[in-house]
Amino acid sequence: MRLLIPKKYSPRALPQLLWNSPTFTTWGSFITTSLKGLILYPFILTRFDTEEVATWLLFLSAIALSNLMDLGFLGSFSRQIAYAMGGVKSTVRYQRDYDYGKDVSGVTNWELMGKLYGTMGYIFVGLGLMALLLLSTFGTLAVARTIAFNTDPNQFWAAWWVIVASVSVGIYGRKYRTVLHGMNYIPLMNRWNIFFNSTGVVAAIAVLYIFNSILALVIVTQTFSILSILRDRYLLKHVVEEKRFKDYPSFFWEPEIFRAVYSPTWRSALGMFASGGVTEITGIIYAQVANAEMLAAYLLALRLINLVSAASRAPFYSKVPLFTRYRAEGKIEALIKNTKRSMAIALYVFILGILTVGQFVEPLLSLLQTEVTFVPLSLWLLMSNVWFLERHHAMHAQTYGTMNHEPFYIPITISGAINITLALLLLKPLDVWAFPVAQGFSNLLINNWWNVKISLRSLGQPAFSYMKTSFILPLIAFIGFQMLLFVARG
Repeated sequence: MRLLIPKKYSPRALPQLLWNSPTFTTWGSFITTSLKGLILYPFILTRFDTEEVATWLLFLSAIALSNLMDLGFLGSFSRQIAYAMGGVKSTVRYQRDYDYGKDVSGVTNWELMGKLYGTMGYIFVGLGLMALLLLSTFGTLAVARTIAFNTDPNQFWAAWWVIVASVSVGIYGRKYRTVLHGMNYIPLMNRWNIFFNSTGVVAAIAVLYIFNSILALVIVTQTFSILSILRDRYLLKHVVEEKRFKDYPSFFWEPEIFRAVYSPTWRSALGMFASGGVTEITGIIYAQVANAEMLAAYLLALRLINLVSAASRAPFYSKVPLFTRYRAEGKIEALIKNTKRSMAIALYVFILGILTVGQFVEPLLSLLQTEVTFVPLSLWLLMSNVWFLERHHAMHAQTYGTMNHEPFYIPITISGAINITLALLLLKPLDVWAFPVAQGFSNLLINNWWNVKISLRSLGQPAFSYMKTSFILPLIAFIGFQMLLFVARG
């Protein structure tokens, strides 16, 4: 008896299905991004001393913090572009009782799309200049102490200014990625990201072998960052949607569009800085008080948990434009089904990554015979539990955000202030433990439950019915595997 397999899942069709899959290609992009870090880390840990490694890791924290400098405009414009693709007549502004399936033609509103693209030009130029100013002043002060640890600080100052210039240009270049993301060209972008990540890591390793220099490494990695911007610009203007973006003005001010995106954007910006921003700031705070060995251990843990978190986002974040379109078209049942499944997969991927690092990182550091150490397993698992809960409530915030409403800025700002205040108070008695303790406590007060509550209310779903498979089962699995890891590690 022949099995009845849907045509799209047949062996012949599978390569094409994976090639055009947002989730599969996003996984590929995140995996190559993660491998880029995991492959480079052993080279850097074995070729440079603790002070140089600590400085390089601090630079990575500064770059990660600068990723928040789009102030939420990337997400807000991406949603508006998704709405325009769904056929809305004008920009969508949040209303409590707004009918998201009303007045949607299903045919892309290209007139609105052109106005969105032009308005983005002015806004992202301003964001790039703001990034240049902040990195040149506050950023420079933040890295000065750690750079001074090194025997050749001039090399690291040169590397820092390369980062400042390239990141500022990169902020402006995000407008191209925003448009492609909003139009759901995620597989196309990810396929190119996989190629650039792979060639980038080969180039970085070659540079390390030839020059054995952090400065040379920074120049290569930031050059690939600029090349990625040029690539996205080319794809938008010369590949997708019959090249129509080539004829759109790069700068066109539409006040109504700015008003529609401004309200959710500044709220989103506060939320990003009070959550992810605060996490990265902990590394910068610790850099002002810790010695090079302790700083390197914490920053390595912070970078690895960021890599795991980034990889776990693929199943959910790759589908946010689709979720937004479901909301715009009033397809709530499809939104419920797909967000629930994507959340569960994302959390299981996070668990796998955390346990892998916990089991193998210390033996690997020992094998490499590096001076750099890692944080204790108990601290790593505390950080992981805090991030697990944060990953969950962040996905609910994204689900609610498909309504183009960002109410999270007040609770996240409050929890962020509590987080930083508590961390500073506990830093002396608890040392590095102060950061996950403060983050976990502040999140438990508000974000871990409130984000989930309003997301479920927007979907009209009871908590247990929705969370049984999307959160409760992954949480039970995570607790059980942590116990096994403790036993395995003795």
